[in-house]
Amino acid sequence: MGKIAAEPTLEIRCKRASLVEKSFGELETFPKQRLALAKFEEHAKVFKNTRLFSFEMPGHAGGERRYVVSTLERFWMWYISLSERHVYELIVDSMPCRLYFDLEYCRETNPGIDHEDFLVLDSSTESKFSAHVICHLPGGVLFPSNTSMRPFCARLAGQLLEDPPVKIWNTDATKVR
Repeated sequence: MGKIAAEPTLEIRCKRASLVEKSFGELETFPKQRLALAKFEEHAKVFKNTRLFSFEMPGHAGGERRYVVSTLERFWMWYISLSERHVYELIVDSMPCRLYFDLEYCRETNPGIDHEDFLVLDSSTESKFSAHVICHLPGGVLFPSNTSMRPFCARLAGQLLEDPPVKIWNTDATKVR
């Protein structure tokens, strides 16, 4: 799999890396998520701050993606050199994580909701509001894994549905759940 430089589609030929360079870990791209996950598991044994990211390939129809496995330090050095930054972290099931929510709603069916009421990472378009809310819990508490949040979110959704301060619609924005 190729090592990448300033733009996601470029491969680089590295000269011998210094010990400092090696301490940052590798940054490798993969065409398939399963290949990246295998590398992630291997890399995470050596580097505790290993992460998995995804980005859409520019100029490819159908949203073709590539996957990046890297340490946070190496990733950051690459990321800040990009002219367009559309990279997403994938939450690997085995890793501790913060509570987070991906919020999306159709603007047409929710005219009374103001996106300014949210403190979010915004990925909206003209037709769809899309926000990613990351919660920093007291004491730096993390959930042990992505899937361990499911019971918490189910309970939260249940409480919201009992006495809803907002409407919750299904994915095609046609019906309240």
